[in-house]
Amino acid sequence: MDTDDALLLFVAGLVGGILNAVAGGGGLVAFPALVLTGVGGTVANAINMVALWPGNLASLAAYRLDFTPHLRSLLPPAIAIMAGGWLGTHLMLSTPSGVFFHLVPYLLLLATATLAAGPLLNRWLLASPVALGKWQEGSMRVGGMALVGIYGGYFGAGLGIFVLAILSVSDQRPVGATNALKVALVFCNNGVAAITYILSGLLLWPQTLIMLAGAVLGGYGGAYYSRRINPRLLRWLIIGAASLLTVYFFACLH
Repeated sequence: MDTDDALLLFVAGLVGGILNAVAGGGGLVAFPALVLTGVGGTVANAINMVALWPGNLASLAAYRLDFTPHLRSLLPPAIAIMAGGWLGTHLMLSTPSGVFFHLVPYLLLLATATLAAGPLLNRWLLASPVALGKWQEGSMRVGGMALVGIYGGYFGAGLGIFVLAILSVSDQRPVGATNALKVALVFCNNGVAAITYILSGLLLWPQTLIMLAGAVLGGYGGAYYSRRINPRLLRWLIIGAASLLTVYFFACLH
């Protein structure tokens, strides 16, 4: 790893941390940067998860007053999404590197489309609440979190949109509380995945620590200045950049 690669990884971590604190989608910047510096797809995915996870702490701290009253109801979906994250991470570790390389463009496409459609989906869900019984709500919430947790452990970009969609259908809470629960559940999923990747011995620590340093600074700065940043503009900038990267990775397959 030369100086240019180190600088790119630090900046990618910085930007990824800011994005996750403000609008989400940081992995759509950090993961391609790792691949472009020559890191293999499977290892890049592991580094991306570990390096960006500490930045989630800033968002979690910012929402602590919103989700604290709901800690009891948070436990079952948290266990489910962590179990899914553990399974997804082990599926990733068992996926041959060549196979994962061919999956990357499709995973990026899914994450980019999810990020683009997220606000529209959430408005539709909130405008069309589904009448469910208490048992049905709980079952949908736990089962849904287990499923999206698998995706979160395997790749993870755009996970927050999936979590928010499930909560919007299965949980009739105020929007602020729902968003706080989303942040907490994503933190739980990413934490299990990050710890599993660390224990696997898969990480390249120089690249991981450089990106982690950028992500911590970005996460803190993004949380601090989040009220001054236009999240809608930022989200569309992410979508535009991610779309170009998706096309690039599809082109690399041919």
